[in-house]
Amino acid sequence: MADVFQDGMPNVNEELNKMQRAFAVGPYNALPLMGGVLSGPLVSSAYFWSTTFVAGQLLQIGVPNPTQRNYSVIQNPAQVQGNANLEISASALFFVSSGAMNNAIGTALSVGYNTQTGRSIIATGTINGGGADYAEYLIKSLRCGTIAPGQIVGIDADGKLTDKWNHAIAFMAKSTNPCMVGGDSWAQDLGERPAAPQRGEDDTDDAWAVKDAGHAAALNTFDAELEQLRQTVDRIAFAGQVPVNVLDATPGQYIVPVRDGEGIAGMAMDEDDMTLQQYMRAIGKVIAIEEDGRARIIVKVA
Repeated sequence: MADVFQDGMPNVNEELNKMQRAFAVGPYNALPLMGGVLSGPLVSSAYFWSTTFVAGQLLQIGVPNPTQRNYSVIQNPAQVQGNANLEISASALFFVSSGAMNNAIGTALSVGYNTQTGRSIIATGTINGGGADYAEYLIKSLRCGTIAPGQIVGIDADGKLTDKWNHAIAFMAKSTNPCMVGGDSWAQDLGERPAAPQRGEDDTDDAWAVKDAGHAAALNTFDAELEQLRQTVDRIAFAGQVPVNVLDATPGQYIVPVRDGEGIAGMAMDEDDMTLQQYMRAIGKVIAIEEDGRARIIVKVA
């Protein structure tokens, strides 16, 4: 295709204005040269692509969020639960859901849920994770201290975590590397993380500084409250493989909780040497020894 514009052309502005008017009425489904709204009917499938990648540049699609304009929103104008929001052909279909996001903990992806079915995700294939156990958040009792990964802990009569032998009615181990975590609702009362303010056209430097400082203060308060809540819960392994803080074990043995002063420890025992009570208390069977000498067990659910 020959170039439309040549050096020394006297009518460049006239030609540009003609193109602007033509693009504005379609049917090219193209943006006007100075920006604007896509217009005209689609005459064929539309594609957006780039032959090169430039760091820091991106294509924004959809309607920007009115309070936080640094990301894009793709949405069906009819925001009714069950309607499709976005389809990626032969890959995924995203639906409108009325259930809010659970909490504001840092994550790569947060998914709402359908309020009628309670479902967030339906997968027709496997869901693969890098972790090795299924864990759940449990609330710690008021007297429970810090729990280390792999530590053996107790469950008290209120269903809370305890590190005191006399308060335990069952025993479990803290998760080290979970692939799935349940009970992640402990921070939902905090609501959403404070959104960054947007500087208005009429904001003076002083007014914007006040807005920015207010947002920073709100973030500090939110993070402090979040961390305070985090100290009241811990992730406990309910299934899968988990290392426990017991040394000198042999694969095939069981890890049995034992009293350690007021606290709880564990010892490795051969199956033939165990009483029924010890077997019932055991938290799992040793299947391997970690590089640091700790026993790795298959979790035995009480």
